[in-house]
Amino acid sequence: MACDGPENKAAVRRVEQIILNDHGGYGLILIAPGGNVAIFSSDGNSFDDQAKRDHMEDAANLEIVQCLNCGTRNRIPPGRQDIRGKCGRCHAPLPKAGEPDQGRSTSYVLRCSDCGAKNRVTSEKLDAHPKCGKCGSPLRTGELFEPQPFMISEINFAEKVLKSPLPVLVYAMSPTCPGCTMVSPHVDAFAREYKGRVRVGRLNIQNSPGLASRFNIMSVPFLLIFDKGDLLQSLPGGLDLQQIKNLMSRHLYRAEGQRRES
Repeated sequence: MACDGPENKAAVRRVEQIILNDHGGYGLILIAPGGNVAIFSSDGNSFDDQAKRDHMEDAANLEIVQCLNCGTRNRIPPGRQDIRGKCGRCHAPLPKAGEPDQGRSTSYVLRCSDCGAKNRVTSEKLDAHPKCGKCGSPLRTGELFEPQPFMISEINFAEKVLKSPLPVLVYAMSPTCPGCTMVSPHVDAFAREYKGRVRVGRLNIQNSPGLASRFNIMSVPFLLIFDKGDLLQSLPGGLDLQQIKNLMSRHLYRAEGQRRES
């Protein structure tokens, strides 16, 4: 939705973000000076007040469609079963209501944060609290689809980066860096496309000088790649989306031949 024109800027009085579902999907409420309200979901569809009321009144008739990518069960309101929507958790396209899933399943590979062993978890078991097949510790499957890029600080670095169940791309940046404004959209695009396979975090070196010193970050943008608690690679971060993909391809986990979760 574009709001760049002068008419749109004059018409919109306030923008608020709301939670539309249990899995973190979001929407925007645009409130015009006359009090009219338009609601836009995260997939770009618009619903007015009456549509929202109809949705609540027909809640008992919701159709459940399971995402073929992450296994999440999505509620589809009446009148929208013929529209191919997106999963509220991972944003992958959903099959239409009533459309057979043809038995497809997705496997995810993630490390145990305690022993470091790789485990393969199918999409159907993501919400079943799977455990490591080697040491029996709970696997951190919830981090597969958390929003990213996430902010890295000296407080959460050990937990979010060193103990991550997935490889982590750390994007060191500064809000005053002109080069970062060019690189950031590429990092954001990579984070969206590779959600569930790689964790992507932003490190503001102005707010975390200790981490900048620890990893000898002398200038930004700068990229660091971590896995299993180790720094695998670091390099100046003036890369575009395709270059980031090529860089990270060697660090992705493969689903074949890995330990199954218990």
